[in-house]
Amino acid sequence: MLLTLTSVMPASAGTAPIEPNTAGGLHLPPSATPAAGPELHGDAFAAAGGRPVSGKTPEAGPAWKKVGDTWQVDRTTVTLRNTVTDPDGDQSDLTFDVWTVNTDGSPKAHVDTYENQYGMPVSGYVKSGEKASVTIDYGYLKPGSTYAFRTSAYDGGLYETDWSPWAKFTIRNHAVDITLPEPNKDAPAVDLDQYQKPQVTNDHVNSSPGNTGSLTRDELPAPLGKGSGLLLSHPRPGIAR
Repeated sequence: MLLTLTSVMPASAGTAPIEPNTAGGLHLPPSATPAAGPELHGDAFAAAGGRPVSGKTPEAGPAWKKVGDTWQVDRTTVTLRNTVTDPDGDQSDLTFDVWTVNTDGSPKAHVDTYENQYGMPVSGYVKSGEKASVTIDYGYLKPGSTYAFRTSAYDGGLYETDWSPWAKFTIRNHAVDITLPEPNKDAPAVDLDQYQKPQVTNDHVNSSPGNTGSLTRDELPAPLGKGSGLLLSHPRPGIAR
């Protein structure tokens, strides 16, 4: 499921979607699918001021790199973003509309990427001139596939009159083909016992002075024993220097 998005007004219950899932909705204005909230009308519309506008270069990532004209997404979760400006300086959000593509890269059909009646995620509000973004979790889009998306701006009362330019992105295919070598059935068995080294118990090291079980410096294992190059400047009780 998508991350929770804040500062988003609910769509009007009286406004029905107009063919949002088919190519018939390709040329509809943003206000025809008001996922971000209802548009003002009447006197409120006249007093609303200027309309917000999406940026001209929508982006998809990570890692925010292109091959040709297509963004390369290196994860199975996709982040989409674009700038948004408002002539009145109002905060605005963006609605993100994702489509499959034809073989020539043109938009083919809308893809639901959020659980609202329009299937479109909406960003939180940002200041004019900043980037608004949404994250689409794994499951909505297919790894190894190419999609196109566009955005529309909304300032809480007005939508922009047209969508942003389209941007394409390809999602990394998470499937990895790994071929492991066949085991050597003729290889000798490994004798793990030969790798075991004698252990010195703490009882010898921590024994009291005069205890016959105490170890001398010559008897200590490396790196503390003779030949280690280390000096025992503070001999512990029970260990003769």
